[in-house]
Amino acid sequence: MTIAKIRAAIQAAYDEGQSKLKGSSKFVPALEDIKTPLRDGDKERKGDEAYAGSYFVNANSTTKPGVVDADRNPILDSSELYSGIIGRASINHSRAEDDFADLDDDDEDFLS
Repeated sequence: MTIAKIRAAIQAAYDEGQSKLKGSSKFVPALEDIKTPLRDGDKERKGDEAYAGSYFVNANSTTKPGVVDADRNPILDSSELYSGIIGRASINHSRAEDDFADLDDDDEDFLS
């Protein structure tokens, strides 16, 4: 399931970061005390129908991510991207066009 894979990726990132910080004698907060990218729409966007019964990912980056449509064509008009849409995002890969090359339109497991 996609949510389980996201949680596993968050745990792996935490474990890697924890070992790096411990090596430099810095304090490492517990994972449950850290605000992670995976958010529960029912808790964090109460009353917003776009988030009801859904999770969402909130990620930050210093570089603009690649965004593509279902045919892997770059989406250049930012007005086509808005809160509540369902889509695929390339978070830590080089090109969104390449990351989704093997996915079918009906593929619901985005992290396979």
